[in-house]
Amino acid sequence: MISRNYHAPAGCIQVRNPGVHMITVSSAGPTGSAPQVGPGVWQIPAASRDTVSLGSTIFTLYGTAGDTVSFQVFTIGPQPGAV
Repeated sequence: MISRNYHAPAGCIQVRNPGVHMITVSSAGPTGSAPQVGPGVWQIPAASRDTVSLGSTIFTLYGTAGDTVSFQVFTIGPQPGAV
C-alpha cells in the first residue's frame, strides 16, 4: 500500500503496473483492505498503464506485496483523448 497526502488537490494520477496483479487506486486515505468498487475507486489491470482523474488531496494505491508499481501525480486532470 502506498498513500500520499498533498496540500493542493491532485488532478490525476498516471499508474504503470508492470506486474501480474491488479492495482487499485482510491481517492481516499488508506483502509484495512482495498476498496472494490465505488466513487473514487479505479482498477489498473496487470501489465498496463492508465491515467485516472483524482480531484483529491489524498490517494492510496493497493497492490500485491512485492509487486512493482510506478506513478506520477499531476495538478491538472487528463486532457480528453490524451490518455
